[in-house]
Order: sequence, then structure tokens, then C-alpha cells
Amino acid sequence: MSTAVTIVTFLIVQTSQNRAVTAMQIKLDELLKAVEGAKDRLAEIEELDEEQLERLHREYQANASSQRSED
Repeated sequence: MSTAVTIVTFLIVQTSQNRAVTAMQIKLDELLKAVEGAKDRLAEIEELDEEQLERLHREYQANASSQRSED
């Protein structure tokens, strides 16, 4: 009985988290569209595969590092 309750609880929490993530993604997409100069390629970043996502992450890390060194 406790296993069934645990599974049901897990599924409820997971569904709630999925809804929250989806809602946040929609809000972020809207903000990216509204901000002048924002990169359009970031609006659908969740569609990238792992390699593309990692490459983009390294690009932004390098950009942040160069910005810090300029300051």
C-alpha cells in the first residue's frame, strides 16, 4: 500500500513540476521576444540536442569571462 502511495505522490509532484517548467518556459520565450537585441536562437533552446546545448553553454561562459576581464 505504501508503495502505491509513493508512486502516486511521485506522479503528482512530477506533473506539477512539468506544468511549472512549461509555464516558466512560455514566460521566458515571451520575454526574449520582447527584449530588443535578444538572440532569437535562445527562444527554442530546449529543442537543442546535448552537444548543441553544451557548445552554446561554453560560448556563453567564454563571453562572460571576457566581459569580466574587460571590467
